[in-house]
Amino acid sequence: MLLINSKMQKYLDELEQANIKESRYDIHLNSIDPFIFPTFIEWDGCILLKQKNGPDLPSHFIPSEFTIDRTAFEALHNHIHLDDIFENMIEPIQLFGIGVKMIEIWAAVLYRQFNGKRNFYVILSYDGEYSVLRFYSVRQDEPPWIIVDLLDSYLDAVMVIEV
Repeated sequence: MLLINSKMQKYLDELEQANIKESRYDIHLNSIDPFIFPTFIEWDGCILLKQKNGPDLPSHFIPSEFTIDRTAFEALHNHIHLDDIFENMIEPIQLFGIGVKMIEIWAAVLYRQFNGKRNFYVILSYDGEYSVLRFYSVRQDEPPWIIVDLLDSYLDAVMVIEV
């Protein structure tokens, strides 16, 4: 199920009017391959985006002040700022357009890989300048990272795909 807030609808309309979805980009796939064609791994009850040259994971999950539970850990570990992974100067609205495509890819790969055995929220946020893509597992025993019933209360434009 796709959920968006009113701010996201405004940016999607802007993207449609600008016809940017049809633009071509000069992109070096070597640096973005792990993000465009994601691989997800299981680690100590978490599903994580496998990142090339990513941080070494400890032997098991240990809560901290920033990652109080596995949901928070996944939301932190599994996020990318699109402007960080694209080497060329691309306009923010163009990066947003790429993010709209990437969220669909991530959702499809998560669905295919976990075959409905887990539920996920895949999230694209956009503030008019920066696009951030992330996902996490939905757990019944932990609070959600994002409250989908309150999307319009968020400052950023937000798109969520429930997988």
